[in-house]
Formats: sequence, C-alpha cells, structure tokens
Amino acid sequence: MTQPTAKAFLALWNSISSPNLRTEYETWHSFEHVPERVGLPGFIEARRYRSINNPVDYFTCYWLTSLEALATPGYRDVFTRPTPWSARMRGELRNFFRMPCELGGAYGNSSATQLVTLHLRSASDTTGGHLDSLLQQMVDRAGLVCAHWGPAQPSDDFPIANSTAISNAANVQEQAQGQDYVVMLQHLDWNTLRGSTQTLMQSLSPLTTPATAPAYFELLTQVRQDELAGPLTTRQPARPELLKNFSSGDKP
Repeated sequence: MTQPTAKAFLALWNSISSPNLRTEYETWHSFEHVPERVGLPGFIEARRYRSINNPVDYFTCYWLTSLEALATPGYRDVFTRPTPWSARMRGELRNFFRMPCELGGAYGNSSATQLVTLHLRSASDTTGGHLDSLLQQMVDRAGLVCAHWGPAQPSDDFPIANSTAISNAANVQEQAQGQDYVVMLQHLDWNTLRGSTQTLMQSLSPLTTPATAPAYFELLTQVRQDELAGPLTTRQPARPELLKNFSSGDKP
C-alpha cells in the first residue's frame, strides 16, 4: 500500500510524573494511545522517542497529510472522550508541549534512530531558505542522515495546555515579533549529530533564537496507519486487558 505524502507534522514533547510510571506509560503510549491517533483520518504514521538524558522525557512526531487532520470530528472525539487509560495517564503528564507545523522541507532518503529536536524563533523572512540550503548540504555531506523542518501553526483548540519550562521560554520569545520553527535532525552516530547540530545553530544564529536547548532522543517505536489492524472507519479499540496490569498505578 502506498503511503500518502506528509505535508505537515505534529511535534509533541512531554515528561511523566515519576520514573516508576515508565513501564505503564510506555505500554499505554505504544499499544493504545499512539495507534488510536494514527488510525484517524489524515494521520500517516508516528514515531516515539525517549530522551537520552532523562528517562522520563519523551518526544512524539505525528506525520499528517495536512494540518486539517487535527480538525476532524474523529480527532476531536479522541481528546474530548478519552479512554479510561488515557484519562488516567493524562493526569501524569508533565512539561506537555505541542507544536502543529506545516512541513517546510525534508531531506535524505532514509532515517536513523538518533534524533535532535530544535525549537527556534525568527523574525526574518529568509530563515526558511537558509534552513533549506544548510540542511541539504549537511545531508549531502553525510553530516545528517535526514532532516525535516517546519513553521509552527499554534492552536489553542486543545484541552491540555502547553505547560512549564518550554512554554515559559516560548512566552518570553513571543514578546518579540517572529515565527516559531521546529527542526528535526537524525543520524546514526551521536558525535556526528551533536557536531552537525552545533554547526547548524551557529550558522543560523544571525537569524534565529533558540526557545529551548537542543533535545536529544532515541527511537522507541514507529506506528504506520497502513499497518494497523481492523477498519479505519472507526476509532481504534482501547486496551483494557493491558490497563488491568497496572491497576495499582505503579507509583511510589
């Protein structure tokens, strides 16, 4: 089955309340929550990542046919009527921050397991052109396996508000006129990825300001819509048989 072409993505960072919740969170997120989202109209696939520096920090990227995927009745249904497990886990999320983005550029013919995410802000109209040129050069020279970027299109139409350190940094940046960007860089070698990230940040410094420090993650799982079981005309099923394994909450 041919995958549709992604023209947008939803970047989502979050932490969880306790390391002792990690097993339950990763089971819920892998087997119920992300497949539920990916099964919706306009979703293509999702990739889940965990921070290499902090085991309770995560990043998820949902690839979309367009940002209209975030405005469908099906998407509204899953976040206004969460499953019992999702309602339970929602209260354990920390540092939640989401950025819907148009896809500005994509480079590279494959992907890698090491990822760095950048949240940048710029008032220059030339930022996109500079990103295109710099990222294409880095991929051509094997400094990156692949790279993606996009201008953020913030939306308040979501029941979980962006929160804590990331949003506080973003609010400071909002005092100046400008555009937010998300940049995602991948490589198979951490040292090369760090070096390429530093080079990119230095090259962009006349045009952009980092809203947060670069964040480094490793790939955990990938879910594709065309590999989900069952009809995609209905909501993907909840997983109560897995939830019952965590009835104690697995907390301190």
